[in-house]
Amino acid sequence: MIDLNERFSEKRNFFNRLIFVYVFFGVLFLYLIYKTFSLQISSYSDYELASLENKTREFLVQPRRGIIYDRNGEIIVNNKPSYNLILDPENIDDIDELISEINKFINLSDAEIKNINNIFSNKKKLNREVVLKRNLTNEEIAKFEVRNYRFPDIQIAERYSRQNLYPYLFSHSIGYVGNLDEEKLQEILSSQNLESNETIFTYSNGFLNGKTGLEYIYDNKLRGLFGKKIYEADASGRLLHEKQVIPAIAGEDLYTTLDIQSQKVAFDNLNNRRGAVVAVDINDGSIVTYVSTPSFSVNKIANGLSQKEFDELINCLLYTSDAADDMQCVDLGGRRI
Repeated sequence: MIDLNERFSEKRNFFNRLIFVYVFFGVLFLYLIYKTFSLQISSYSDYELASLENKTREFLVQPRRGIIYDRNGEIIVNNKPSYNLILDPENIDDIDELISEINKFINLSDAEIKNINNIFSNKKKLNREVVLKRNLTNEEIAKFEVRNYRFPDIQIAERYSRQNLYPYLFSHSIGYVGNLDEEKLQEILSSQNLESNETIFTYSNGFLNGKTGLEYIYDNKLRGLFGKKIYEADASGRLLHEKQVIPAIAGEDLYTTLDIQSQKVAFDNLNNRRGAVVAVDINDGSIVTYVSTPSFSVNKIANGLSQKEFDELINCLLYTSDAADDMQCVDLGGRRI
């Protein structure tokens, strides 16, 4: 005989289990709907940005520094084109063989070869350019151009160096530029709301800022604003295609009250004796002439000195005699000081 109470209890237990299963799958389905909504709608922009960041690489583009003029519109400081030998490492299997071939007609120093060997593997992996040699001479450019058909992965790229057209006349007033340290670079990038990314350099010597004189005082004005190049990259960071370019904004030109001809007269009459000349326009108080001697070539300092050259320059400036006839030192431009 069937126990009705037992059957009722079984039905109730089965019904409870069924409700639990329905509730469980209902909650699971609602969670799935929620996550789908979150991924496709509410958090779409966040995930889109993350996806773009994962498949793109940003490069900063260095701006060109402003030109400095005298009161008559004559150029004092300009940006002089220089040329670097650049390698695309993607198709190069034996870097030592390539260096040996290049070295037959363009001399690569031991330091340059060591640097190439140190960076080549990583640059090839990420498809980044390798600088084989900086500041090529006209002779080196000509030697490469007649052989460039043999080196399809190498090109000559234009860069700039900072050049004072009157490096002795304006060594103290205009001053010179030099490389940035990491702290100063971070400060500059932060002021432009930028992060420290890889950089496409306009200048052969890398990051520059004013160190002395007007180059230092008006550095913010002369420097300009960085641009950006955005490349598509694969999961390993290897560059594939250029996607977007935001041009750099060149620095503002600087028009000074200095006069080149007046500066020359003062410099020649000082004849490199220790002294200084300052001439002021009585009509408006502007400085027309600002000369101090002994002088030195700011171009040499701005574009790189060896330790030996630096020591020689310091010794000459410190120990020059007051009498022009007794001067024995020769500065970096071959001039007696």
